Amino acid sequence: KLTRTEGRILIKLIYRQTGETMYELIKEYRSGWKAFWYNSSANMFRLSLKKEYKPEEEALDFIVEDILQRSFINGTLEEREPKIPIDYYELLNQYHDIDIEKELTIYIDKYLK
Repeated sequence: KLTRTEGRILIKLIYRQTGETMYELIKEYRSGWKAFWYNSSANMFRLSLKKEYKPEEEALDFIVEDILQRSFINGTLEEREPKIPIDYYELLNQYHDIDIEKELTIYIDKYLK
């Protein structure tokens, strides 16, 4: 039982670790029909199983990556190499002036209201 936000993050983290969307994985291991229906069900909760993790393009994905990197450094999480290339230090330069509160407000307005 996940919240919508937890589900959205899980979908993106699976992409980070596998390089494939949840939709592609379900299609490959179950069937295209099941992938279609699972994605249709997810859409009822404003989720998409076709979503990719793009911290270089989406500020909220960067915030998730930042949390992950800090957790790897302090030992809270065991680091696993992502399947997709991520240059965290380049991302830090790109988002050096990010307003996290503003980004979270945008996220809440877009997905949770």
